[in-house]
Amino acid sequence: MLPHQPERLVERIRELVVAPPAMIVTCLGSLVDDTFDLGERHLPQADVATLRRDFDHRRIGPAPTV
Repeated sequence: MLPHQPERLVERIRELVVAPPAMIVTCLGSLVDDTFDLGERHLPQADVATLRRDFDHRRIGPAPTV
């Protein structure tokens, strides 16, 4: 067991396995954001802001419709 983890971590990971692709992107992004929040709270020496910025920069939106 992790000492600090996002709420409902196991349940949220299980939901990713069966979720539609568009929902996976949203749910996984939310899980990563919650992990960054925990990092900011419990690892003040870590440069979470840079990690978050880099992740947000790489985040993709919904696929374009054709």
